[in-house]
Amino acid sequence: MDAFSDEYEPKTIVAREHEKQAVADYLKDCCAGRSSRVLYIHGIPGIGKTTVTRAILRQFEESTNAVMVYHNCRNSSHYKCLAEIYSACFGKQGKRLTSSQILTAFTKRVLRKLVLVVALDNFDKMRDLEKFLSDFHEVRKSIVRSGLVLISTSGNKLPELIGNRLYSALRFEELHFRPYSPDELVEIMRSRLEEAFDGSVAEELALFEIASFVRSGSQNVRDAFHILEDAMDLAQENGSERVAAEVARRAVEKQIKAFRRLHYQES
Repeated sequence: MDAFSDEYEPKTIVAREHEKQAVADYLKDCCAGRSSRVLYIHGIPGIGKTTVTRAILRQFEESTNAVMVYHNCRNSSHYKCLAEIYSACFGKQGKRLTSSQILTAFTKRVLRKLVLVVALDNFDKMRDLEKFLSDFHEVRKSIVRSGLVLISTSGNKLPELIGNRLYSALRFEELHFRPYSPDELVEIMRSRLEEAFDGSVAEELALFEIASFVRSGSQNVRDAFHILEDAMDLAQENGSERVAAEVARRAVEKQIKAFRRLHYQES
């Protein structure tokens, strides 16, 4: 079931050609020293923002000499992020450096040949976010071929997240991820099942039952995976190796009951 975990990186990314190309174009410009912009990726949870970004970062890292740093900012801080970038560029610290020493290292070393792109997932969860963005903006002045990708599920506008002054100082390019359609959700589930089991273990109609429910609610592909896993468990309990439409409907009903129970407890 690793193929359905949040950490899994699928071999095939479905229905995100435009977004993949947009991220790749941004990285190309950064690697060529043609961009001082910041790429801001946003959209609701579970629609492929992290999956697409990490896949394109990995492709560029494998095909170029660029340093690509992905950092999830949940429970992170200005210092933790700076330290991870330093380690990626110069190796692990022999001794713990202060934030000032890390920043000075970027100005003292010869960085003309360095290509550095930092992607911050859930960037709005970072402590001292404005300080980091301000500091990294200065770092980029020493590294001509560099980039910064910010990923967020927040519906807030950027000035609300980082303040008008910093927003004006940085140049942003926005990339919005739209929700998946029911057909795309079906294709994603089908693709993930093929990667996990080398074959179809669910009827097409069963996948559409799950996709229709998720599309009308959270629109989060992770919810589709959770329901699909429940449906496979129910099918096995009934002695079947294949998920039928009726089993998928039962899994959906189980999800609805769990939501109602949680909502009742919270109220």
